Amino acid sequence: MQRNGSEKLTISFLLLLLLFGSALQDGGLQVSGILNQSVYLSNHVHLSLPVQKVMWEVKINRETFALAEYRDGGFEIYNDQFIDRLDVSDSGTTLGIRELRKQDGTSFTAYITLINKVVKKLVFHLTVYEPVPEPNLHIQVEKVKKTWCNVTLHCSVPTNVSLIFYIWMYRNGSSGYQHYTNGTTIHLLLMDIPQNMEFLCLVQNPAEHKNVSVQVQEMCKYVEDSDGICWIKLYIFLPLLAVLSATLILFSK
Repeated sequence: MQRNGSEKLTISFLLLLLLFGSALQDGGLQVSGILNQSVYLSNHVHLSLPVQKVMWEVKINRETFALAEYRDGGFEIYNDQFIDRLDVSDSGTTLGIRELRKQDGTSFTAYITLINKVVKKLVFHLTVYEPVPEPNLHIQVEKVKKTWCNVTLHCSVPTNVSLIFYIWMYRNGSSGYQHYTNGTTIHLLLMDIPQNMEFLCLVQNPAEHKNVSVQVQEMCKYVEDSDGICWIKLYIFLPLLAVLSATLILFSK
């Protein structure tokens, strides 16, 4: 089994949409972050003029509070929950949050004032997810013959993490991965086994993904039929029995 880097995966945009839906919700941008890591609420609109100031607000328990303000190159944080955990870039229009906590998952609003006094409003809906654990792959080979292989693959994570999706993919040789099915377990009846086929289990939530894969040739190794094994044993033991019998007859005389 092997674990592949994310750069090796080719996952279609359509598949991601089916899993997680559109990033835009209720006029705001849906942003996913990982617990204890950093996330950036980035400006996604075109600004035709320079920025004069940016006021950031945060919603806590259904109430809106001043979070921070960027003005004339200076940045000031007003909310104690985010002290020493915020930074800005792009003239204050991009907000970075470090060391994410569960309670950071809420709505953020940026009011961007341009030099002509026009105000642009940006809304972000942040959800903080737990990191995805390294997946485990359990392989059960039910029967193996020379031209076919019956295998069950079960993919799991060692801890009970919420919002985990399991996606199975496969490829032949160095070709790109193709979607096979979703779920934790797959059953494979492989005819004329291609030795360069690989199956991959992708475990992910909206913020992160990890994977584990296995080559078919590792799972499906040819084992002779029990009848063949029995005949081999007979071919070995019958001559030995004949020799022993002849020896006993000679000594008995």
